[in-house]
Amino acid sequence: MAKNVFKLICLFIILSLLLVACVPQRRPVQDETNYYNDNMMDNMTRTHEFRNGMVEMMKTPEMRQAMVEMMKTPEMRQAMVEMMKTPEMRQAMVEVMKTPEMQSVLEEIFKE
Repeated sequence: MAKNVFKLICLFIILSLLLVACVPQRRPVQDETNYYNDNMMDNMTRTHEFRNGMVEMMKTPEMRQAMVEMMKTPEMRQAMVEMMKTPEMRQAMVEVMKTPEMQSVLEEIFKE
């Protein structure tokens, strides 16, 4: 039981960080250079190649361990709580969970 709870917590962390990478961030436009760079980053993170790359990267044990260590900090936990309060983030989480890539990751994580 504790093993499955730990797996679920790790999965939540991984999905949350994937969402942070994939969902465009709201930032005020300060000048044309920042606007161009922000749009370029937003466009890049919306591609299937980027998302598939993130999924593959999250499959590595080193990356999972790094995520676990990062989530031990109170600042990161609080940031995750605040982020998940937004309806956009919750909807994005639902959409990511529906993708075939995430379904395969879920199957791999919950294999016993």
